[in-house]
Amino acid sequence: MKTIAIAIAALATGCATAAYDPEATTHSDHFDLAGDGAEQLREAEEAYALFSELLQIDPGRAKLVIVADQAAFDRVAGEAAGAQGVYQVRARRIITFPQGDPRVVRHEVAHHFAVALVGELSPALDEGIAEVLEGAIRVDGRAHLPVVSPEHFERFLAGGVSVPGAGVHRHAHVDYAGAWALVAFALERESGPLRERLLALKKRAVAAPTPAELLAVAQKWKGELRRMVLSDAAAARVLGLLGDVDGLRDAWDRAHSGAPVVAIAGALARNGERQPLRQIAERLRCPHLLREVSQAVGREFRDAAELEAWLQ
Repeated sequence: MKTIAIAIAALATGCATAAYDPEATTHSDHFDLAGDGAEQLREAEEAYALFSELLQIDPGRAKLVIVADQAAFDRVAGEAAGAQGVYQVRARRIITFPQGDPRVVRHEVAHHFAVALVGELSPALDEGIAEVLEGAIRVDGRAHLPVVSPEHFERFLAGGVSVPGAGVHRHAHVDYAGAWALVAFALERESGPLRERLLALKKRAVAAPTPAELLAVAQKWKGELRRMVLSDAAAARVLGLLGDVDGLRDAWDRAHSGAPVVAIAGALARNGERQPLRQIAERLRCPHLLREVSQAVGREFRDAAELEAWLQ
């Protein structure tokens, strides 16, 4: 799981227009880039387009600073040492480094929008909003926000996940799955446009959901999970937890290769249908595929022989 931080040094509530940063090397439509980060700049602009369409706001320009590596990041952004990215509110600045995960930049851009819309909230809500917004995608050319996050949902139900409190923010103390669950559940309680539902979080006390409450809400998310299942193994595992055999059968009929296929077969086996897993058992001798099967089935298989014996 990625580690990200937000440094809130001052309350930012408007959409003030920021001037171009003269220290930046490149200027795009919404960002001033300092450092070698053409890929991160492209990811930031894509996120900006998604969030501005979803939230109907323009938070103004931000600076994107790309440093060489983790050590350089820790020196430049000491308040977030050990994280992969940080959003500094007063400076309207995102700092990160190349690490191959586009969600890091997207998450920090989400903070830029969230602070402009709702201002400063508790660490749980700050991070939870960013985690929810991070899942934005395009469907048929339009911005779309599936509230469900399969990876977070799975971790939340696995236990050991706590919702962070409202104390002084330190990224090392933030449980991103718990923060996501807090916001995702709260958004499901509200109605109306996403912008209004997010604003409501500032006005009301937001209670942490129990696993049972979140599981009940997740029954509404089956459509989203089914749409994700062929590209996201976690979505298949969650459908298994929800007992959605029909959705898993349909996905199995359309699946071809990769980790989602293993997860779909394992999730079906978890629900008593072992034939799909038998069909691919010969391919599951690699340790990482055995781990995938173990996660999806809900029991540990130490080697292929143990799996094959269970399938008999």
